[in-house]
Amino acid sequence: MDSLPGLCLALSKAGDAGTLAARILLGLCWSRTRPAIERGLQLTSPSRREETLSELGCPLGAVLGGTILVGATDLRDEAAEVLCRDGERSAPPSRFSGIFTKSVVTNSASVQAGSAAGDLDSLGSRRAKHPLQAE
Repeated sequence: MDSLPGLCLALSKAGDAGTLAARILLGLCWSRTRPAIERGLQLTSPSRREETLSELGCPLGAVLGGTILVGATDLRDEAAEVLCRDGERSAPPSRFSGIFTKSVVTNSASVQAGSAAGDLDSLGSRRAKHPLQAE
């Protein structure tokens, strides 16, 4: 999933049809990530919730990175709504620290790698490496 932003960028460079394909791909990825995040938010054990949401930070970061690159503000806003539901607005920031930390790291790295991807031909050879992965 870490190559999603780069793929979205490459598709968007193919014009309107490519941007539409990228938006569809992002929607599919979000439809798989959202339920897992919602289940994680419902966990009552703080440590289990943190662990579960931390594991979802990278997929969330990839989706958010893609939304930035193709201007899919509707998906970005939907993700924000899921993470900041009324009952969660008053929750301490530490409740989401794991998911946001991994999401921001992945998002930043993916957007940078996506910007360098250029086109579909070079995408396969320029797979983004997560900054926390060992060389």
